[in-house]
Amino acid sequence: MARLLIYDAYENKVYTYANLNENDPMPYSTLTTLRLREFRGKSASPTLWTTIAAMEAWNLTRRKYGRGIPVGYAFRRIWEGGHGTRSQHYAGVAFDVPHLGGRPRHPQPALRRGVVRCGAKP
Repeated sequence: MARLLIYDAYENKVYTYANLNENDPMPYSTLTTLRLREFRGKSASPTLWTTIAAMEAWNLTRRKYGRGIPVGYAFRRIWEGGHGTRSQHYAGVAFDVPHLGGRPRHPQPALRRGVVRCGAKP
């Protein structure tokens, strides 16, 4: 069981989901494109957090890509490891996806095109 906090910047409120199971879909994710276990990754934290904006970005990217995107984790506190000496992304607001082919550190071309169509700069 996990406790999930989701910040809504539009309303300046925090919503609490007190008893989510690992197989439950993430609130605000379209259908079941992201489950709590994927979001959590290997984090041992009993409390996780994210924003509605992060979940909206996930939904848009997933919709533009057109198929499943495997997620390594989206929540990992800095002392729980992650990218080692490289830049550590903020817990709950960035999604770590594996390399989906192509050159190292460059996602699969279809994923890259989908992200660019969403307005992101490569």
